[in-house]
Amino acid sequence: MQASRHRALMPILHDDLLWDIFLLNTHPDFTYHDSDFPVIESGYRPLTTARHCSQVCRQWRSIYLSSPSIWGRLIYLDSLQQQKDDWWKEVVARTGEASLWVYGEAWPRNMLDFPFPFLQKNWRRVQRLFITDNSNSGSITLSPLDRQKMWAFLKEPAPRLESIRICMSGSVTTLPVCQLSDDCPLLRSFGIFDGTYKFPINTSWLRNLSSVAFPHSCTTEEILNALRRMPELVCVTISNFAGTDSEISNHQGYPQIILPKLRMLALRGNLRTAGIVLQCIKPSADCCITITRLLNVRVPGGDHLEEYEQYEKGLTSHVMSYFSQHPPSAIKLHFKAHQRDILSLESHPATRSAGLDYYDLQRFAIELYSPSSSLLQKLIASASFSRVTTLRVIPSFIIRTPAPDMVSILEPFTSLTTFSTEDGILRSLLKYPERTAALFPTLVTLEVTRRWREKPTQQIGVLAHEKFLKLRKEIGRPISILDLGSVLKLQRDRNHFEFEHPGLLVKWSRMIDGEWRTEEYRCGDGHPEKLRFSSVVEILEAEQS
Repeated sequence: MQASRHRALMPILHDDLLWDIFLLNTHPDFTYHDSDFPVIESGYRPLTTARHCSQVCRQWRSIYLSSPSIWGRLIYLDSLQQQKDDWWKEVVARTGEASLWVYGEAWPRNMLDFPFPFLQKNWRRVQRLFITDNSNSGSITLSPLDRQKMWAFLKEPAPRLESIRICMSGSVTTLPVCQLSDDCPLLRSFGIFDGTYKFPINTSWLRNLSSVAFPHSCTTEEILNALRRMPELVCVTISNFAGTDSEISNHQGYPQIILPKLRMLALRGNLRTAGIVLQCIKPSADCCITITRLLNVRVPGGDHLEEYEQYEKGLTSHVMSYFSQHPPSAIKLHFKAHQRDILSLESHPATRSAGLDYYDLQRFAIELYSPSSSLLQKLIASASFSRVTTLRVIPSFIIRTPAPDMVSILEPFTSLTTFSTEDGILRSLLKYPERTAALFPTLVTLEVTRRWREKPTQQIGVLAHEKFLKLRKEIGRPISILDLGSVLKLQRDRNHFEFEHPGLLVKWSRMIDGEWRTEEYRCGDGHPEKLRFSSVVEILEAEQS
């Protein structure tokens, strides 16, 4: 891209406003996937954005080249390690003496050249560090001595450091024994994901933290003792996969932990630990709970019944309090079946809580044993579900939840306008047509979803979503909008909708010029050929081959 010689076809913005916009563009777009560690989204690279913006026009280039504080936030390892030495040296030179944001993955082939020598030299300037150490990945392995030297800078004072997240990749990769310096007066966010790292319980900066992620090696007792020393916490992440048999048997007699500013509590890994932590922390109406991938969540019975009951007891006070203040408008229900029947309930707050940083994930999610969960029954009986307008239901490959129980869970959603699910769920519901007909009295839109890797098949007979459409029409509550998703998954024609469902707006999506675009047709408009998807799919597949 070359700098434009022509006047931009847009109003000339003041330099200060442009600078603010460019600074906002330096924030990486983090995602979490199935991990507690923030990962940079593949589609968004602030360094690439900066290069492109600096080439738009002279004004923009001048602002970029005169702004070390912008370049200081662009030390993205994945990009710089793939470029020639002169490029990353140029980026580093443009940072001047500004504070540094360093993030990305470090690989053994060149980590002793960059970034670790750079970190050792500039550690006092680092403001945010998010790094994954892959030093034992692949055929190249660093010696323990090399790794000790590589991380030695952590012992040095870090006067500008505000956030640090270090992830040791692989089961054999551990952080050398080098605790973070006690001299980090501005540190507010801390997390080191390593199986052997000893959490620093006596450091002076501990009481200043607003966000903390405990390493997997921490025991329940260590976690509780540390939480008592961090009254300013806004976000807490606990991933405990260790056994707890020799620890606190339950929360009885343990002092209640009061965290008045807590807005996000994420738990995963161990059912017993989750139950103890939930009962020890005083619930807050503004604290969002995220509980995922709990181990040992089995069908209640035997030795595990008490663990599950303690977990639900602790969870109930948090959930009911939170939903009373933040009633959800959209919910996702995931019926999981991994030798057990777990219902995962998720929603996203309408507004982001104050105090959370841009990389702190805020999502409400809990896991419950279905259908006997007492908490689930309380939620069904409350007004929380009755206000939901959008519901997405996702099944596992094997649907274990009995259809009557599934209908009972869905009955409270009386304000639903959009229902998103797969044919498998609809097929289960239609086994009880009378009860299913009474569901969702205000439903407008049905979205038919499919698994991303699911191959289209020529199913025999009427599809479940077509039967559902027919049922709604028969009871006088016809669906207004049918969203069929990707056209590549549609091997069957729907042109019969033209006469069976006049007025129905059918939507589908397909890739056009590299972008997903939505197309639509209203049944009865006289062009049923638009719903002959089999011919469209043949053309698209021929173009791709």
